[in-house]
Amino acid sequence: SLHLGLVIGILVYHLVLFSVTRQLPYFVYSCYLFTIILVTMHQSGIGYQYFWPNTPWMINDGMNINYILSTVVAIMFAITFLQAKTSSKLVYFVLHATWILLALVGLFTFHDLMLVKKIVIPLQMTSYLILIAAGLVAIRNGVSSAKYFVFAWIIFVVSVMWFAINELGILPFIKEATDLLRLGVN
Repeated sequence: SLHLGLVIGILVYHLVLFSVTRQLPYFVYSCYLFTIILVTMHQSGIGYQYFWPNTPWMINDGMNINYILSTVVAIMFAITFLQAKTSSKLVYFVLHATWILLALVGLFTFHDLMLVKKIVIPLQMTSYLILIAAGLVAIRNGVSSAKYFVFAWIIFVVSVMWFAINELGILPFIKEATDLLRLGVN
């Protein structure tokens, strides 16, 4: 998959940047990209075929775990990238509370697809909107790189909403929704 190769390349690039600069956002973003690789391997079937063919728990529950993990790591990235600790104590607290809540809810619901659809997915969507709001606060507080963060997350949220609507069956299944999600991830 071309998308998977591109994400792996971006991951390696950011790991090199982290090893040279020792700036934490590069490492946390690399962790986020790793979770996106796991999600992509689930969606494309590459994971089942090559990496975890004989692990039923990964096949059955892995997608839910990876979605939750990617959102938690995305929030951690936002904390570092938006300099939340220094730019806004309220944003810092809200982002930490959000990832902790999502992790706890995800831990207790990942094995039940109905609970994931009813609780975790709406919580993730709320988390994405919180990330955009945190970016807007960071812009207002003078974090110049936050404008790129907000732009990227708006694209991501639109693609995730389309994917979620597709997955929840609100609209008939459209294969291109998965491709739109891959576009929004990067």
